[in-house]
Amino acid sequence: MEEGKAKSLFVMAHSDHSSYSSLYEVKIQPGGQVIGGGGECSNRRKRRSSRRRRVLLLEPVAARLPEHSHLGTARFFSRSKLYLFPNKTTRSTSKPTNAYVFDTETKSLVRFNSSPQAHKPYATVVSAYGKLYHLATNPHCWPEIPTPAFERYDPATNCWESLPPCPARPGKILGYAVCYGFILFSLGDDSFMAFDVTRKQWHEVQLWQPASSDHRFSGRAVVVGDTIYTFKISSNSVVAYNFWWDLDQEGDVTFYISPQPDLEGLHINKAFLVQTGRYKFTETRQGYLVHLGNLDFCLVQNRFKKHRADREQKLCITTFQVVVDDEWGGKHIIKTLHSTFCEVDSLIRLGFSFTPDCDDFEPTEEEMRVKKQAVTLSNLADFDANEFGMSHTIPQEIPQEIIFDILARLSTKDLIRLMCVSKAWNAAIQDPEWAKLHLQLSIKRNSLDPTFFILPSKLDEFFTMTLLDNDRKGRLILTKQQSKQVEKRNKILGCCNGLLCIYGSLENEDFGLWNPTIHKFKRIPLSAFNKWTQSKTFYGFGYDSVNDDYKFVRMGQFKYPSGVVTSSEVQVYSLKLHSWKRVQDLPAHLNKDYILASNGVCLGISLHWLMRLGDKGGGPMIVLSLDLASEEYHWFSAPAHYNSEHLSINYLDLHVMGGFLCFCFDTDSLRETWILKEYGVTKSWTKLCYYNRYWSCNPLIFSKCGKKIFFARDGELFWYDLENKRIENVSTDIRPVRSWALQTVTSVENLNLLRRRPELPYNNCH
Repeated sequence: MEEGKAKSLFVMAHSDHSSYSSLYEVKIQPGGQVIGGGGECSNRRKRRSSRRRRVLLLEPVAARLPEHSHLGTARFFSRSKLYLFPNKTTRSTSKPTNAYVFDTETKSLVRFNSSPQAHKPYATVVSAYGKLYHLATNPHCWPEIPTPAFERYDPATNCWESLPPCPARPGKILGYAVCYGFILFSLGDDSFMAFDVTRKQWHEVQLWQPASSDHRFSGRAVVVGDTIYTFKISSNSVVAYNFWWDLDQEGDVTFYISPQPDLEGLHINKAFLVQTGRYKFTETRQGYLVHLGNLDFCLVQNRFKKHRADREQKLCITTFQVVVDDEWGGKHIIKTLHSTFCEVDSLIRLGFSFTPDCDDFEPTEEEMRVKKQAVTLSNLADFDANEFGMSHTIPQEIPQEIIFDILARLSTKDLIRLMCVSKAWNAAIQDPEWAKLHLQLSIKRNSLDPTFFILPSKLDEFFTMTLLDNDRKGRLILTKQQSKQVEKRNKILGCCNGLLCIYGSLENEDFGLWNPTIHKFKRIPLSAFNKWTQSKTFYGFGYDSVNDDYKFVRMGQFKYPSGVVTSSEVQVYSLKLHSWKRVQDLPAHLNKDYILASNGVCLGISLHWLMRLGDKGGGPMIVLSLDLASEEYHWFSAPAHYNSEHLSINYLDLHVMGGFLCFCFDTDSLRETWILKEYGVTKSWTKLCYYNRYWSCNPLIFSKCGKKIFFARDGELFWYDLENKRIENVSTDIRPVRSWALQTVTSVENLNLLRRRPELPYNNCH
């Protein structure tokens, strides 16, 4: 405990008969000793009269508030102001009752001039991020749920806003925590629900590797850093939790709460723990954890037996600190400072407890991200070499920049293993800024020694290939699939920075993003068009480097039954925001005369599609581009040689190779590949090659000398010599699977989708 003046601890308590509510004050000395209103509490019976004396702050309130009421309590606006909401237990009264504001400094009580829209029997009141939340979740409300069942008060507008009710029947709320932009609720059936205060969405929370069967906690949990500290009634112990979210095997965002083992070292006064009497198994026990600042805490507990004739109640207040035990490898334990026991005559139930000397910490996701980056930079070099027996080979102090640079040059497989070294390394490897540095180095390495990714269409495995023996032989590494979601999405729409956009069926639009280097998958949610008469939908996947965001685009053109195109609609999905957004439609004159003819490819920060004039093949064709950052359209003509109605076109497509846009098409006699040497300039289209074999071959890379092009078609891989106009086959051992269709793209090791707590979804908007 910090030295200085004593701290005040306020405890809101309700009588056992629900006839009144009172607020009690207790003084806590800097050393952790507890002093009540009438002097120091003692467990000696000869000083019982002194032990029962306390400062009753809200005695006038008990007379003015309606009978048979509890008080839903939250601290709001300032450390010392309490907002009190009477909760009638009778269902007959549905009229909202007056709320009150009590100031613990001035001891003044005034009415709160804004009441919720609906009365909620036994509602839970929560203060979070500058707003008040009023939620009806007690079983007494069912099945007659008040409307609205969940409301939020905004002091800026002095109005109550209706919020979506909890989707499940949660039962009674025992406790809650405010962190990372969420309110995490602990429910009576040992389940958890989280409410996103920004997106106004509910999420079910799963337990991550629970060590026991009961994880319920009571009261407002204490949030310190990235840890949630609570009091667990079932084990009479203090427990630390972590709240986070990640992508599950289905590619959806799933929320988790992971309880840690009970913190050791909590020593509660033995007189409080002794159970005596005939009804020792029918006791009612309660506890409330209060934050006193830093890692100092106060635990308020009570026990009483309803069947006792004298109805005497036991009360215990324990002060403690959470410290690091160096003898046990940095394990967090409890250092108990003082535990005071006393008995009181009146039977009360503990409610909201707090100290006005300490604020409630309510971290946002952005604050925690910035803080973790700072901690990562300062602690990245904190590697205990002695623990691994390497003190003689590693200097005691390594500059952080060198360690940072070394880690960035490692493979993703090594980085995943190193995440277990320490929390600092784990945070560094998951940091988005550091992941971009790792990606830049991977792209440089890949330009010198290219790696390819080969995906069979009907197998539960994939291949990674590198070129050997002067690029004449391909070395394959077979990897088994680890996700059923990837296995059923076996077609590649596009690839950006090693992140693949895959799908199973264009008709069902079952798209997903997959990082094969770390086996992470994320499903792209569906978003319906506003109109239902589109002729065909085309797609594209690219990277917006301006906003550091991967985006998925879908374009639909709508027409009358006669075939006349009437309008269009374009939607963009953001991986960063996990949301859909409607952008401006296709330019009217293009949408009227041209028809989309290919899916999009990404070059720079723009996606590119082919559009042909009318429904027939041949004729003029243009390249349409959409800037993913500015969301503006541009267009230019395809090669003039192609714009001939005399050609019989069997296949055409756009590709990106070596930072250039390529236009490929097949005729009855040959396949041609053109390259756009100066972006956006039609006259710069240049024919690279043509040959009379391998229809639908995809150009992948230029050779290091720039005189050859590497092509892939299913299992056939070959170089095309631009000077000698001949084909040089690349031998591989991929022939056993050649009976299946194969897709080949360039591969770059990256850490996309690795980070825990991925961005959460907003509601779809059009």
